[in-house]
Amino acid sequence: MLTPVAIQSPQGERLLADVPPDLRLRTAHAVTADGQVFSGGDAAVVVAGALKGPGWRAIEHVAQALPGPVRATYGLVAEHREHIGRLVSADARAAADAQLAGHARR
Repeated sequence: MLTPVAIQSPQGERLLADVPPDLRLRTAHAVTADGQVFSGGDAAVVVAGALKGPGWRAIEHVAQALPGPVRATYGLVAEHREHIGRLVSADARAAADAQLAGHARR
């Protein structure tokens, strides 16, 4: 199950207690049910595995098979997220927000 949580929320701070505070906002994180924390490109495997649909399964398998390129791609996208974000339409952002809200309610 995927539950989006704000990093700076009380729940986010509890889940990321083992991540130094100065590193928490530098990347995305995924925390498994048993408390393992995966960050950056490594979190992609966890997130893709939690999402439904054959496309996400394919992404999960690629991320597992090619961790180095996934980490590098994540780093590149994260470094340029402000510029990349400008290319995302308002409709696409609204759709993504709705999907995340749906996961948060589960």
